[in-house]
Amino acid sequence: ILYWHGLNSKSALLEDLPLTSEILVGDTVMTSGYSSIYPKGIVVGVVKEVKEDLSKQMLQISVNLTLDYNNLYHVYVIQNLDKKELESIKLGKDND
Repeated sequence: ILYWHGLNSKSALLEDLPLTSEILVGDTVMTSGYSSIYPKGIVVGVVKEVKEDLSKQMLQISVNLTLDYNNLYHVYVIQNLDKKELESIKLGKDND
C-alpha cells in the first residue's frame, strides 16, 4: 500500500514489503488492480530509495510521485458502480 504522510506533495512511501522483494532505485511504481478503487496499470511514481527496516523485517520504499498533487487544479471524481459486485466475486474466490 502506498502511503502519503503529508510531508511532501511529491513523495510517498511503500511500507511493509518483504525483505525478499527485488525493488531497485528507478523502478516504476504502478497500481496493481487488487483493489476495487484503482484500475491496474496506472503509473504513480518511481522508486527513489529502498531501506531495510530490520526491526520489522520489511522494506520501506520512498517513491517520487509522477504528479505534484500540490499543483492539481482539475480532477475527475468517479464512482465504480460495480464495486460491490467485484468485491463479492473476490471474496468468493478467496474462500475457495
